[in-house]
Amino acid sequence: MINVGLQLRFTVSGVTREELRLHVDAVMDQLLVLEEAAGAVVHSGAVSLDLGSSKVTIELVGVGETFDEAQAAADGAVRTAIHVAGGHTPGWNREGEPTYERDAVRAELIDA
Repeated sequence: MINVGLQLRFTVSGVTREELRLHVDAVMDQLLVLEEAAGAVVHSGAVSLDLGSSKVTIELVGVGETFDEAQAAADGAVRTAIHVAGGHTPGWNREGEPTYERDAVRAELIDA
């Protein structure tokens, strides 16, 4: 199995600081729910917020048979958490200028 640590960075606009803070908390809550429900497909979620710049960073580790599978598990879980928390992800998979910065920050093979 492969673990891929994904880090996504967003700059959020169109909401108040309080709305953003509440939404970020809700996203973290949903990541925890997904970690428990996903049968170890994702783990180690973390969300941070810089209210001054409205920048959100979400980190999550995906697990899969291949790098792409593990990255897709983490990416899909983040998007699902945003949606369940009431957010929107327009242009998430659109080619061209992305709506967020994405880094696969680490990948490692683990014993199954």
